[in-house]
Amino acid sequence: AGFAYAYAMDSTSWFTIGNSWLAFWPSDERISQVTWDAGIIQKSGKYTYSFNAKLTYVEDPFYIVRREDRYVATISRSTERTSLGISAGRYEYRNVASQHLEHTRHALTGTISHASTQTSKIIYDVSIGRINDYAPDRYTALYRGGVRFEYMPYASTTVALHYRYANVYSPDVYAANHSNNRFILDVKKEF
Repeated sequence: AGFAYAYAMDSTSWFTIGNSWLAFWPSDERISQVTWDAGIIQKSGKYTYSFNAKLTYVEDPFYIVRREDRYVATISRSTERTSLGISAGRYEYRNVASQHLEHTRHALTGTISHASTQTSKIIYDVSIGRINDYAPDRYTALYRGGVRFEYMPYASTTVALHYRYANVYSPDVYAANHSNNRFILDVKKEF
């Protein structure tokens, strides 16, 4: 259940609340947890400010179900052809049964978008992050970036070439260290 309230042009606040019931098999252990999502988006001139706080569950195939507490703030500025944005967030991951804090992730992301013509746009984003793993007392650093070029040959068709780079570094777990380069070609047609 929840609500959203548009209190000004392009400015909204919202709040939703719910409950999750988890049953673990083969034991008869049952857990009940209130979940919620709240936020605000405030537009002021060419700037937009937003904040989101959320408690939810993440179904991760590498872990048991984990609780995620998220706190993300964003500032963006838009002009006719260019937009800039920066966001910072803290993500906490807890064991569902014990509520023990297992990991935190901090992320800082910046994005620049520029429409060079009416039919083409280039987007650049970069993010840095850090994951603290409290059980073995270690951390992992994340560095990501990407460039995307979009072209619209027709009003309902978009062709995009996307390059993504990721680098993961852990001083404690050598096997976790890796880098990744990806090239992606998108073709989207709207009907």
